[in-house]
Amino acid sequence: MRVFVATYTRCGGTIVCEALGQHSKLTILNEDKNWQEKSEGSGDFVIKPFPHQIKGLDLVKKYPGAKFIFIRRNVLDICASFKKREESGKNPKEWLCYMGEIPGPIYITAAQEYKEFLKWLKRFEDQDNVKIINFNCIINAKYKIFEEIINWLGLKMEENVLDYITKYISDYPITEYPGQALSYSPKKKINSYKDVLTSREIIKIQKIMSSTILS
Repeated sequence: MRVFVATYTRCGGTIVCEALGQHSKLTILNEDKNWQEKSEGSGDFVIKPFPHQIKGLDLVKKYPGAKFIFIRRNVLDICASFKKREESGKNPKEWLCYMGEIPGPIYITAAQEYKEFLKWLKRFEDQDNVKIINFNCIINAKYKIFEEIINWLGLKMEENVLDYITKYISDYPITEYPGQALSYSPKKKINSYKDVLTSREIIKIQKIMSSTILS
C-alpha cells in the first residue's frame, strides 16, 4: 500500500507524514528523491513527494490503487510563511512548485500557485481513495484527526504515533523537530498572518484567490 501525503508547500505535510511514519506498519519516505523506486518493493509506505511532483506527475491518476491525504490551509498563513522565510534571510523561492520566479513579492506567487493547486485538487475530492483534511483540525483536533486517518488506512492506532503528535504537533512553533519539519510562525501557526502580513498584502492575496476557499 502506498499512502501519499500530498500537499502544497507550508501546509503541514511534512509533520503529518512523519507522524504517520511512526506506525510500525508504515515505512516513511519523506521527500526522498528515490521514493518511486523504493516504494516498488513489498510493504506499506507513507510518502511525501516533493510538492512539484504532486500535480506535475499527476499522482492521483498514476497511482489509482494508492491512498491520498491532502491538507488545506488558509492561504494567508501560507503566504505569511513565505514572507517570514524571506525576512529570515533564506530563499523562499525553493518552496515554489510550478511557476518558478515571477516578478513581484514572493507571497503573490505562492497565492497564485495555491489557487492552481486547489483547482487541480477539486477533480479528485470525491474519490474514495482521497481524504482531505484541514490544517487547523490537525492542530486543534489532532487526536481525532489522526485516529480517523489511521482507521481510514485500515490500521490501528499505536503509542508511537500518539507520543509523536503529543510532543510535536502544536499551534505554537516547536524549534526542535526530530525530522524535517520546521515552522516560521512568529507566535501561533493558525492565523499567523495577522502578525506578518500588512492589510494591503492581505487584500492583494484575497483578490488573487477571489472565490476560492481560503481554508
